[in-house]
Amino acid sequence: MNGLVPKILWNLDERRLRAPWRIAVTTLLIVALTVTGWFALVAFTAPGSGGEAAVGDGLTRLTEFAPLVLLGAATIAAVSFSGTFLDRRYFTDFGLHVDRDWWTDLGVGFGLGTALMTLVFLVEYSAGWVSVEAVFSAPLELLVPELLFSVALFVFVGFHEELLFRGYLVTNLAEGLFGHADFDADRAVGGAIVASAAVFALLHATNPGATVVSTLGVGFAGVLLAFAYVLTGEIALPVGFHVSWNVFQGPVFGLPVSGVDPTASLLVVNRHGPNLYTGGVFGPEAGLLGVSALSIGCLLVAAWTKRRYGRVVLYSGLTEPDLRRR
Repeated sequence: MNGLVPKILWNLDERRLRAPWRIAVTTLLIVALTVTGWFALVAFTAPGSGGEAAVGDGLTRLTEFAPLVLLGAATIAAVSFSGTFLDRRYFTDFGLHVDRDWWTDLGVGFGLGTALMTLVFLVEYSAGWVSVEAVFSAPLELLVPELLFSVALFVFVGFHEELLFRGYLVTNLAEGLFGHADFDADRAVGGAIVASAAVFALLHATNPGATVVSTLGVGFAGVLLAFAYVLTGEIALPVGFHVSWNVFQGPVFGLPVSGVDPTASLLVVNRHGPNLYTGGVFGPEAGLLGVSALSIGCLLVAAWTKRRYGRVVLYSGLTEPDLRRR
């Protein structure tokens, strides 16, 4: 038994924890950092601390989005720490080999998300399922700062979610499955895509207006984003797609983003189409139009990688890590 436990927990050849335990430790670290940050914020803004004066009128705004910001910061810190000291990978190997090609993929991803969400809106508008009630949800002097804040928040969320779910989780799942129970590289990566998409979907299952259908739709979005990652080996394309899909969905077209109505938008709309197609109060991911757009996205991602690399193949670094030496 004594010899079995280290083998289950520890890879003797690679001198590191095995993938499931690395994922578990990273998850606990994210939770611990987020909770610690929240308590620190509460203490800082408590009456008599002096911090409430520093934040002033922005206190309500700060506390409203603080959990999201703290979670994102904790995720980036945890993945950085775990990737370096537990995974013994280079941090760039989680899809951050930032160079000219990386920025090109980011732009392509942004273009795909923009085009597909615009297509969803135009179909709804043409079918009479959405009507534009007004242009600009507030006077410009109030709208512009709010839009900039929303866009910045979506950029931050898009980056840290892609770093965690695609860059870190897909990589570790693929590596952990590879070579076990007859999992070759293709099956390991395929299993990692499905598993990571399931986790991504379940974590959105508590959003306002969430249903079984919306959870399945978010899961399909997770498949697309993971597909983009495993074909390029970078999170650039998924980040670009994720950010632009959300930005045009909410701040531009005024549609709900995963059950959350935008606080400010360029268009103020009234939606009255069938939930089966529009996704209802949750947003396009819960409807057939959104899922159809994501399906088109999968094809376009494959077409882009075919044009870029000459073939559609899985990034080998997912299952064959370049470990840091120590």
